[in-house]
Amino acid sequence: MVIESLHAEEICGFYVDEKMKLVWKTELELLKKFISVCEKYNLKYYMAGGSLLGAIRHSGFIPWDDDIDIDMPRDDYNKLLEIAKYEFTDPIFFQTTYTEQNYVRPHAQIRNSNTTAIVSHEKGLYFNQGIFIDIFPLDSVPTNKIKRYFHSNILKLLSIILKAGIMINPVKNPSRLKCLAHYLVMPIFKLFDYKKLFHLFEDICSRYNNNKNLPIGEISFDYRDKCIWPRECFNDITIKDFMGLKVACPIGYDTILKITFGDYMTPQQEASYHGNIIFDTEISYKEYLEK
Repeated sequence: MVIESLHAEEICGFYVDEKMKLVWKTELELLKKFISVCEKYNLKYYMAGGSLLGAIRHSGFIPWDDDIDIDMPRDDYNKLLEIAKYEFTDPIFFQTTYTEQNYVRPHAQIRNSNTTAIVSHEKGLYFNQGIFIDIFPLDSVPTNKIKRYFHSNILKLLSIILKAGIMINPVKNPSRLKCLAHYLVMPIFKLFDYKKLFHLFEDICSRYNNNKNLPIGEISFDYRDKCIWPRECFNDITIKDFMGLKVACPIGYDTILKITFGDYMTPQQEASYHGNIIFDTEISYKEYLEK
């Protein structure tokens, strides 16, 4: 792993402070561990989103990015879930809806439990909130417009129900609308365990995975066209440098990045996806949650 300097500096016209450099360092350590597990078990993965763009354009992080994104075919993703508890040990925590209580996300995160990365709207929630990297499953997407309409909207509805019921603390959330949504969906969870409902969500995500001719995408997280790509983009990999680590990128990265970002080789500074976030590389999230 190469971060040439942990001191603050300007990169591509963007100021990167020392704290973010330390966050990057922590995330690179998580990525290195993840890659070693994938290589051990022969699991396919691909750099994704802003991290794929960073690997191609910067050979590392986009200066204004604050995390690492990874895609995995659903089958490989499920295998990772099965072996994770044996390979990721304290302080590294492999986090999914199934490994946490009162927590739901459509993808996995690998966290460092001795650190802090608390997203502003999740301050009142009690789950592992260490610095993380994201791992998204890839699922097949129907090309038939009617099938895609129903597939996408059923998933969106289930996602709204799950997040409103589990990921909103009405005592600490300042949004009246979100609190109202929380109370409206709570009767559902008196009838159905939320983890069973999430399992249904994943089953629907995987509904078309037996068809190997369909496009694939991060539809459990984002069903928009910019997150759906031709399957052949993932037929092979090309190895790129990412802050000194050798990482797997999809062979069709050019097509993927054009669909997602447009003219991706021209830097366009954007806000981090996660927005306001409390980062601390030295203090555990547990101390922040106790405040």
